[in-house]
Formats: sequence, structure tokens, C-alpha cells
Amino acid sequence: MKVHFFNQARKLNTDQNRHGRHFSPDKISRHLDMLMATHRVYEYFTVVQKPQLLTFESFLQDLGRYTHSPANDAAPEPETDSLISNEQAAYLKVLTQSPFTQYEPLRTNVFRWVLYLLTDFQKEVKIQIKAGKFTYATFKDLKFLIRRAGLLNSNYLFSKQFFGFLIELYKKDGIPKLIEFYTVNSTGLLAERHLEIKNRLEEFYVFYAAQIKELLLKNESRCIRLEHNLKVLDKCDDLHIRQIVRVLREESGLTIHAFYENISQDNGWMSIYHKRGKKSLEKEPIIYPNKPIADFLKKTSISYHQKYLSLNNYFSAIGRVPIERNNSLLNYLWLRYFFANDRFNQIDLDDKTDFIMSKLKNILLDHQISVSGSFLIVYDSKNDPFFAYDKNAQGTREIDSTKWGTSDMLFLQEFLNGKQANGASSLKEFKTIIELGRDGDGNWNDLYTPEGLKPISTLSPNVVSKSYQRLMLVRLSKRSYTKRSEKPQAIIGFYYTTDKPLSAAEVDVARYMILLRESFSQFIQNHHESDEFRKWQLAEIKQKMSILSGHGKEMLLNIALREDNHYKEIAYTLLKVQRLLIDKKEEFREANRIGIASSRINRIFKSFFKAKPSALNTSYFKKDLVEMATDIFGFQEIENKETLSAEDVQVTLDPESIDFQFDKDLLNMFCFEILVNAKKNRWLFLDDMPHEGYEESFTTNRIWITVKKTVQMLELSIGNTGPRLKSGELQKIQEKKNIKRYDYSSGIEMINTVLTEFEIGSMSFEEDYLSAELSRFTVKLVLYTEP
Repeated sequence: MKVHFFNQARKLNTDQNRHGRHFSPDKISRHLDMLMATHRVYEYFTVVQKPQLLTFESFLQDLGRYTHSPANDAAPEPETDSLISNEQAAYLKVLTQSPFTQYEPLRTNVFRWVLYLLTDFQKEVKIQIKAGKFTYATFKDLKFLIRRAGLLNSNYLFSKQFFGFLIELYKKDGIPKLIEFYTVNSTGLLAERHLEIKNRLEEFYVFYAAQIKELLLKNESRCIRLEHNLKVLDKCDDLHIRQIVRVLREESGLTIHAFYENISQDNGWMSIYHKRGKKSLEKEPIIYPNKPIADFLKKTSISYHQKYLSLNNYFSAIGRVPIERNNSLLNYLWLRYFFANDRFNQIDLDDKTDFIMSKLKNILLDHQISVSGSFLIVYDSKNDPFFAYDKNAQGTREIDSTKWGTSDMLFLQEFLNGKQANGASSLKEFKTIIELGRDGDGNWNDLYTPEGLKPISTLSPNVVSKSYQRLMLVRLSKRSYTKRSEKPQAIIGFYYTTDKPLSAAEVDVARYMILLRESFSQFIQNHHESDEFRKWQLAEIKQKMSILSGHGKEMLLNIALREDNHYKEIAYTLLKVQRLLIDKKEEFREANRIGIASSRINRIFKSFFKAKPSALNTSYFKKDLVEMATDIFGFQEIENKETLSAEDVQVTLDPESIDFQFDKDLLNMFCFEILVNAKKNRWLFLDDMPHEGYEESFTTNRIWITVKKTVQMLELSIGNTGPRLKSGELQKIQEKKNIKRYDYSSGIEMINTVLTEFEIGSMSFEEDYLSAELSRFTVKLVLYTEP
């Protein structure tokens, strides 16, 4: 070792002089301090024959006695509030890094010094907190020593003793008091600096968790000891401590990752589902069950391996069932296998995504969380959002993608881009998983924040149906080439109902989601940042063009060709609106990407559909709409032919004489779609038997048309007889969460989109009970006079 230091010291050919203190506080000087400290440590071991290395203080004294500083000009160390001098910090930095940590005699002594300094410093911190004099300078020194201990691979950082110290650190006169101080004093000339300090104080748990994760990565068997020691903190109700416990337990899943890395090297792993000699997996076997993986884990070479035994010990420590009965583990291994064999899966991207999301939902189901729906929002190569997956319990779309970029979804956009939960940008770290819960007013609250529950103003309560009380979000990203930077890729979302109070799900769920982030991120990179993804987007647009009418172009065109010009105009209007909606969405995405307003399509729409004087009058509602209703019920193409007489259509006008300016072709298209839905959802009268209602008997279906006019708007309600909706269905319809599959109900969805996108009106729904089984379902349109 002495020969090595002698050779290294010879490389530093500088003029030398003896000086005690020459360290300065700015960043550039700190690097020079470390260079000089490195030189003097090398020199020390070349000139001292028998170094004592008793204490850190005596070592510093020996350095001053036996070595020379390479700096010609020395400046006295400035006065600071720090309890660790710049000189001490420089030597501790170089001694806890390579190459000095490679030499056992020196590393052992430095390990002892750092542990003593840290434990002794904890006493000083406790004294300051008790006296109400805890300072940010002391906080920085504490972080510095914690980092040194982490670099030296010290288990003390997750010992019961240190966990007890964390409880003291988060008492009201500790970190919380500093956060409050720098929050209150975040104005004036020091505002930016104080905000930076506040963020660093709030992110201490992230810094600390990073040190523990580093230790676990070096030896995953530490996860077992970590879980045992965390029980000390389980008794503490402080929200900051609860946050630390949650994050550490999420990271302790590294032992599961290590187990996968081990079994994936086994020769039989890759051939569990994919047989050797075949170039691809067939489509059907891709829906393979977990049993083959469970059988594979029974192999002697696996079940007697130390990694297997260690993982079972870990599951025992966290109160989980053993490997052979652990469904969450099997689902995790299934997904890792799927991602690893992705290149062999010759199925389309839509199916792959469906399989992945289904398995992820199974992990939540393993923890008694019955997921109602999930979604995947992906950034394409232009950083434009694409809703790659969106299915609720009924298999239909739940999220209104047109709201992206608006205040209703600002929270999701900021989360994807790496913002803090409260909307403030993080200095260094990005949140990767978050759980939201509804409060009594239906607003979303962050269940992870240590500041307590606060409604999130940047996320609409209606982003999913109000019948869902929980929303879990997982952020995918990839590390960019620049330091401390990430490229956002996607959000995975799960929503579900629960009768539990506002508390987060079991940490086991988040643990598996975090373990799968890297593999899922690579999947996104392989598929969604490529030509395959662009083809998928094109196919999505083509599908929307083909089904946007809701009840099928072919059906409408057949009616238009057979009937008079009235229905041809409806078909033409529908096709124009289809095209404009598709173009508007693409225009919005492009405009949003380059930061300009999108208005071209709006101008085109207004040129196509202009309000005409006396376009909607009394005759239109009493004659034209009645005829349309009887026609539609009589069309064979729409759910078979049924007779609806003019007497079965009840029209009410307020006032009796109506004169309103609105494009007639557009309203005809709206009414056509509404009346087609009315026929599809009509009551089926069998054998001419009357149905006894609460107030009257019904022998045929009925339509109610109600019109109310004011100066600037017209309210048109169209109701029909039909079976009563199931519990909760009206609320979903009110929130535009379709209860039927997309291709059956997009007619109504299209009306809502046109009204809101082009700001010409609004739409709502009502249900009135006529009997225990029969109801009147009403679609209400509010139309503005100027489209």
C-alpha cells in the first residue's frame, strides 16, 4: 500500500508549502480542496512509516505535521454555522471514495471514524432540537455524514438506533420547523434560495431512501433485516415517518428482483412457454397461466438455491405466503418473462398491451383490490399524449382524452412530466407512484403526502366516474443522457371502489409496480417510439373514422338511399362532422406540441354550420321531429321494425310559438342519433299485454319532446320509455362514462363532443321511474344561438 501511495504522490508535481487551513466554501474551491486533500493523504502514507490512525482528529493533526499543501496562496477558512469544517469535509469525502476505500486497513479505520462522527453528531442534533435551535447548517452536516456512512456500506443507517433518531429528527422542532420557516420566508431577495432549501428539507426522505437502496443493491439479504428493524417505526404515527416507512418497504422488494435475476439464468427458464427451435410464440399460448412458472420453481436447482431460501425468509418477514403459493410473485415473474420474450411474441401491440394491463390488475386483485378499470397514456416520439389503453369494468373508455392539456387533467400532465404532487417542480427527484383518494366532497387527495390530506385542484373529480374512490398512478420514464434528467414515457393508471377510509393500499402493490417499471419502460421504448407505434396510431384514427357515427355508416347510408333527401342530408352532415372532429384532435395535438392556439377547425366548423333565421320553429318540433321518430321506429335496419304512431309522440313547447336560430342540419343529426338510441333501448311489450305503471298503463313505447326557449338558448329534451337503469349507471352516463361498448354508444358521445368542442351547447341525462321496471330516459340538449 505504501508503494502505491508513493507512486501516486509522484504524479502531483506541485510547489509545496506548509499551511494549516486553506479551504474555501464555493463549489469550485471544494473540488480543489479535495484535490489537495488527496495529495496530502498520498504524501502522508509515503513519509509516515507506522501510521497510528487512532482518531480522525489525530489523523488531521498528523497530516498537518507530516505533509505539505500544494497550494501557494492559502486563505483562512471563512466563518460558517457548520459544525463540520471545510477541511474535515474534504478529507472525509476523499477517504470514503475510491481508491482509498480499496485498502482494508485504511477503510476499516475510516469506517470507525465516520460511524463515531455520525453517532456523536446525532447527540448534537437532539440537543439543538430540544432547545428549539435546529438549523439548516446542522441539517446539511447530518446529510453529509449519512452519505459518508452510505458510501462505506454501513448497516447502521437502517438500524433500530438510527430509526429511533429519525423519530427525534421529525419532531415539531426538527425538520418540520425548518420547513415552516423557509415556507414563510420564501419571499423577497432570498425567495429562490429559500424555496430551494425548503425543497431539500422536504425531500430528505428521498435522499435517505436512496442511501438505503444503495445498501440493498449491494446485498439484497439486507432486506430481511430492514423489514425487522422497520417495526420500530411502525409504532410512530407521524406522517413524515409513515412516508419513510412506505418508501423503504417499497425499496425492500429488491430481494424479489434478485431472485428473478437468478432464476432467469437457468437453462429451462426461457423455454417455459417458448419451446426451443421455434422462432415465435403462437397467439393462443400467450394467455398462458402461472402454473408452468410455479412448476419450474419446484426444480431442485431452484428450490434449494440460497436466493430461493432468502426470498422465502423475506416473505416470512413481511407476512406474505411462501413462494409456491404467492400469486403476486407468480404474476410478477409472468410479466418479467413476457417482457424478456417480447421479441418472440408475434401478436399485435394492442393485444400485448391488453395482456400486460390484465396481469398488472391481477397483482392488485391478489391484495383484495378489485380494479374496475385501467389506462395507459403514452408519449409518442413528438411528446404528444396517446391513450394507448383505456378500459373500465364494462370494457369501454373511461377517460375523456379531449380534456388532456386542460385544467381538468393538469395534474396527470405534470405527474407524467415529473412534477411534485402539489404541482411544484422537484429539484432532483421525480415521483414514480402515487395514490389518490376521494374526500367527502368527491375531490382527489394525495394519500402519500406527509402534509396531510389536501384537495388537488388540478385534477377534475370527473376524470373517472365518481363511483370510484381510488386512483393509483405509476410513472414510466427513461434516464436521459444529461445528468439528473429523465425522459417521461407513460402513465399507468388504476381506479377502483373501496369502502376503506382515506388510506393507501398495501405497500406490496407499490413494491411490485416499482419492480416492473424498468421492464415496462423498455417495452414502451421498443414499441411506442417506433414505426410500429405510428402504425397503431394510424389504425386507431381509421377505427374512429369508421365507427364515430355510432350506429354504423352502412345502416345510415342504406336508409338515406331508400328514403328522401332528408336522411341523405343527415348522412352528409354526419360525415362532415366526423372529419372535422378527427382533424380537430390532430390539430390540437400539433398546436399543443408547438405551443400555439388551435382555431382553424373551429372556423371551418362555423362556416359549415351557420344559424339561419327561423331555422327551428314550431312546425319543426311538432311535425318534423314527430315524423323522424315514427320513421326511425319503423326502419327495419334499426333493431327490427316497430310501429310508433304520432299519438305516441308527446310534444310540449314553452312558449307555444318557437323561433330559434340554430343550424337545422346539425340538430337533425343530433336528433337522429338520440332517437336511434331511444329505439335500441325501448321497452319490449310481449303479447300485447299492457304494462302497469305507477300512474297509468302502457301498451306501446312513447316519446316525449319538450322544448323551452330563452333569448340566448334553447333547451330540447327527448325522452323515451325503456327498462330502468341499473344502480350507478345513470351517474356514469351523466359523467360521459359510457356503460355500453364504444362502437354501440359513440353516437351520443359524438353529440357531446360536438357540443363541447365547438362550444355550441351542452348535454345531460335524466331518468324518471314509471314503474318498478319501466322508466323514462331523457336526453337534454342546451343549444346556444350562435354556433
